[in-house]
Amino acid sequence: MTMRCEVFPRFLNQRIRYNPVMNEDTIEKSITINAPVEKVWRVFIDPSLSSEMDGKYITDWKVGGSFDWAGNDGKIYSRGTLLAFEKNVLISHDIYDAQDNGDMRSTITYRFTAQGNKTILTVTEGQIDDLDEDECEDIAEDWSETLKEIKKVAEKL
Repeated sequence: MTMRCEVFPRFLNQRIRYNPVMNEDTIEKSITINAPVEKVWRVFIDPSLSSEMDGKYITDWKVGGSFDWAGNDGKIYSRGTLLAFEKNVLISHDIYDAQDNGDMRSTITYRFTAQGNKTILTVTEGQIDDLDEDECEDIAEDWSETLKEIKKVAEKL
């Protein structure tokens, strides 16, 4: 079963593929941000900016190194490994629940595409967990909110 839906069609595009047979759920969302790619990139790598989104990445930004997300409360919410990193172009990492038994939940890739003084930010999350259709849609909605927050922070710079 393939599902496609549009949310916030003026500035946010979304594709969801829910495949319960093959257990290969993929969520892909894009947003156009009215800021150059360098500013959008800073939202990810500058803790003073990412903290405006309630946390920061704990990483040395080296492929193969740890890639954790800590809330502004200091608690580690997710753990992972940095899989790919190309400045102003791509960040990819896997993700584990920090309180879980160590099973990988998904792989997340952020792609930064410059379009003049604007940036198209695309996030793709490939799910490993066995999700039902409602859980897949909930995660997609969470990404909608996250991308809007990134846009808000980047456009203030």
